[in-house]
Amino acid sequence: MLGNDMARKALIRSNFYPYHIVNRTLDQKFYDLDNKLLWSIYTDCLCILTWVYGVRIHAFVLMSNHYHLLLSTPDENLDDAIRYLQTEVSKQVASYKGSSSYRFESRYKWSIIYNRSHYINVLKYVYQNPLRGGISTRIAGYRWSTAHGALGYSRLLVPLYLHDFQLHSFYDPMQLEDHEKWLNALISEDDVVSIRAGLRRFEFKNSNRYVSARKKVAGVCKKVAGTRKK
Repeated sequence: MLGNDMARKALIRSNFYPYHIVNRTLDQKFYDLDNKLLWSIYTDCLCILTWVYGVRIHAFVLMSNHYHLLLSTPDENLDDAIRYLQTEVSKQVASYKGSSSYRFESRYKWSIIYNRSHYINVLKYVYQNPLRGGISTRIAGYRWSTAHGALGYSRLLVPLYLHDFQLHSFYDPMQLEDHEKWLNALISEDDVVSIRAGLRRFEFKNSNRYVSARKKVAGVCKKVAGTRKK
């Protein structure tokens, strides 16, 4: 099975389909920098991605030694955008730490997502990282995530764009409570395993066990559609 940990495949460029991006610090060490300062470094760089590189950011979560990013690239320039992000973050972190260099574990790992239900579940998977890590029991309890601002718990510092795969009511103030409940409903362990396996591929693939999550998405979509008709 071809995966990101094997020989690097030529980037699949798309001006529509979203990508999941993940990378870890070298040797998976903690960032060793104040969370507030580190969040400021990342959010400033992500803003530049939208302004200079035309990237559309859909979700971002910063963990203790890695990050998760969902984005799309209307200009098909994922490589240039992520190169800037990681180079600039490395420079700024090294500067604050007073060291000559700061490095990520690898170039970065990407997976392109072609399917709407897969995308919605990857979005939930990304935002639930702090919950699975035992850092927080709910989305609102973790500040270093764009969900915290998007749901109204803090100032949203990164421009977020809804992908066409996403419910256009996702950040509707009238429906935030429903979507927050959905985000907080934990993905089953089987589905987590399947999603992780899918994200190890350059092209996100379905698996036989990836069923319950898809049914939940269909239920949410049906519920929202019914709400709109009332």
